[in-house]
Amino acid sequence: MWKQQRDKKYRFFEQYKDPLTNKQKTVSVTMNDDKKKTAKQAQIILNNKINKIISQVKRTTLIHNVTFESLLTEYLDNEKKRVRRSTYYNHMTMKRTLLSMLPPDSLVENITSLVISQKLEELMYGDRKLSSGYVSKFKYFLHSIFDYAVEHSYIKSNPLNDVKINYKSPISGQQIQNKFLEESEMKALLDYTYKRNKNYAQLFEWLYLTGSRIGEATALNFDDVYKKDERWFVNIDGTL
Repeated sequence: MWKQQRDKKYRFFEQYKDPLTNKQKTVSVTMNDDKKKTAKQAQIILNNKINKIISQVKRTTLIHNVTFESLLTEYLDNEKKRVRRSTYYNHMTMKRTLLSMLPPDSLVENITSLVISQKLEELMYGDRKLSSGYVSKFKYFLHSIFDYAVEHSYIKSNPLNDVKINYKSPISGQQIQNKFLEESEMKALLDYTYKRNKNYAQLFEWLYLTGSRIGEATALNFDDVYKKDERWFVNIDGTL
């Protein structure tokens, strides 16, 4: 490894043999100083860059010291180009929950199926008390993330393949009428909310008048609502 000073920053370089061409190539990283600790960090970054390039051709070298937070960030940056805006923002919300569930600096290669099982069950039975259906969405999301980690040589196998979750038993005998508001109850709710938060009040009224779901309503853009032949329409094609 060698370095060059540029203005007040330092650029570190390392050479490697490109597995596709067998020619020498160079990777680099810019750091704020050239202290011994910084140089060590630069070497780790450069080695990971080289290992990632080589692993795209030779699936034999694992890239170490990848944190859970950096994996999530990289996965979502890559996903943003391929999925609907509503799906991307839904996953951004799930990312915040996942980072509160697992320490952000957890090393991906050390995360086991048992750890993930325990953390997902905590979402159901701990303070959050999430539903079984919602936790299953987190499991599916994590499966995709760790598939990405396998593909990019951060881990050898996906720990989600062995995750077993003790889901909540469904509550029987729940009366469907308890899930709806009477007209007088809805009026009281709107009267109360309009005095305190107009944005929420308008959202509640939209849901009440259109029958759309909360995820569908919050995913709408202005151009999803349009007028045609003196009638108003809404185009619902996503959810949060």
